[in-house]
Amino acid sequence: MLHGRVSVADAVADPVCRGRAEALWDEAERVLPAASPDLASYRAALHNRFENARIEHRLSQIAADAAFRARVRSVVTSFS
Repeated sequence: MLHGRVSVADAVADPVCRGRAEALWDEAERVLPAASPDLASYRAALHNRFENARIEHRLSQIAADAAFRARVRSVVTSFS
């Protein structure tokens, strides 16, 4: 069971979580343009980063920051 003190490395070590991440990445690859950078190398780099237990990215912190990041990155538009 995953809870507050779980890191990204812990999550990707979990087979269910890892499988869902892989499925998401598979779907993303299907819709990216053919001229995209080397996706296999990029994906391998993500695996290496996410599996690194020395990087203390906690899922609870990422989730807490998500709402803030969404507000900062959102652009309000109006149509006349």
